[in-house]
Amino acid sequence: MSHWRNLTEQEIATLQSNGNRATDWSKIFVAPNHTKEDCLLIEDCRFTGEVRIGKGTLMRNVRECQGYLIGEVCFPWQWR
Repeated sequence: MSHWRNLTEQEIATLQSNGNRATDWSKIFVAPNHTKEDCLLIEDCRFTGEVRIGKGTLMRNVRECQGYLIGEVCFPWQWR
């Protein structure tokens, strides 16, 4: 059983409405228990390459997030 899953269309729409961008949304993976509400914690970030996001991760103003595994309840602000 995989520990990660692809985003749903609803989750992608929520992320986009919060100002997030990805070069390829199919390369963004989340924890199996990740919800649409968890997507509300992520704002104004740009994802490139494969990125894995744990449940409850709060992210804001991350200019470039590429090839990261971001654990559960992690608070990365203003990465470059």
